[in-house]
Amino acid sequence: MRSHLGAGALGLIVFFVVAALMLVVIPPPFRPVDYFLAGAVGTLFALITVFVVHLATAKPADTFYKKRRKQK
Repeated sequence: MRSHLGAGALGLIVFFVVAALMLVVIPPPFRPVDYFLAGAVGTLFALITVFVVHLATAKPADTFYKKRRKQK
């Protein structure tokens, strides 16, 4: 449970940092598409971060599928 909260918090931090950096790099005046791109790139990096943290903290067998018990 704690690793999920940590991954989510790290994802939020990465989102805000990347979106802020995008808005610093893009020259003003800002159009609506500039804000859209900053949010989209921030979301991409946040999701990649959460996925990598999940891969690093999960059990290797439970990463992509979960084994089930055989039913009778």
